[in-house]
Amino acid sequence: MPEGGVWMHLRRCAVCGRIGCCDDSPNQHATAHFEASGHPIIQSYEPGEDWLWCFEDELAFQIVAMTPGPSHPPGWSPGPPAEARGGA
Repeated sequence: MPEGGVWMHLRRCAVCGRIGCCDDSPNQHATAHFEASGHPIIQSYEPGEDWLWCFEDELAFQIVAMTPGPSHPPGWSPGPPAEARGGA
């Protein structure tokens, strides 16, 4: 990630568990991982989101009986601390 860059949303590869940033982020690591690995399914790594995405079929879906996805702890942020961003 470039110095001072901010991740917009995190995604988790459903095949190997690698975490990458979404396509709204500067480096689009989740898509780059798919292109390099061929692993087609990602899931949101955001708290409260339980959807998945298939790159090959360009299809979003949910598994109704799925265990809640592993996401980062509440209050955790991948970017600089809020005070460094000018926030509280």
